[in-house]
Amino acid sequence: MKYRTGSLVIIKCLEVANPQSELLYSAAINNLCELAKDEEGCISLNKFITSSRGSGREQLLHAIAESSLYLSQDPSGNYVLQHVLGLDDPQVTNKICLRLKGHYAHLSSQKGGSYVVEKCLNSIGMNYVIEDFLCYNRLCQLARDQYGNYVIQAALKATKRVSSLYHERLLMILQGNMATLQSGYGRNVYCLIVKGVPLD
Repeated sequence: MKYRTGSLVIIKCLEVANPQSELLYSAAINNLCELAKDEEGCISLNKFITSSRGSGREQLLHAIAESSLYLSQDPSGNYVLQHVLGLDDPQVTNKICLRLKGHYAHLSSQKGGSYVVEKCLNSIGMNYVIEDFLCYNRLCQLARDQYGNYVIQAALKATKRVSSLYHERLLMILQGNMATLQSGYGRNVYCLIVKGVPLD
């Protein structure tokens, strides 16, 4: 699966749904992190996930959720995690979001991790992310970060969409530091607050 031609054969085998499919799922789970952190392997793994079905698929998704902290910080692995979050499987999504609790602020300042956090913000696990942010004493510093500012903007929009009290609490913290936000990347958050957070 680290080679394009080979991965096409594996996917074809999955589509045939023969009795050996169990072996394929087992191999994918056992080599999950190695595949996910490989540039070609992560693409193949995402195709494998899309083509998978039944109990093998469930086991694979839960194995990915178990490794979510590692995958979220890997330059290639984060794409696998984003793909799984995009499937909108409530049980798996909740498991991933819960696994990442306590790490959202750190992930938000990473290129790949910030995309994962944004996916979590737009999922049923939004509360885990916001609770982390509200307890984080350097939220304004995160709002001024190269990647973090996009996450904070996404958090403001996501909480406003659900008319959450979290939105008011986030706004209160950020509005108390508007002078700090007027420079650098923080200006993006500053402008969003001044113009009014849209419902899109």
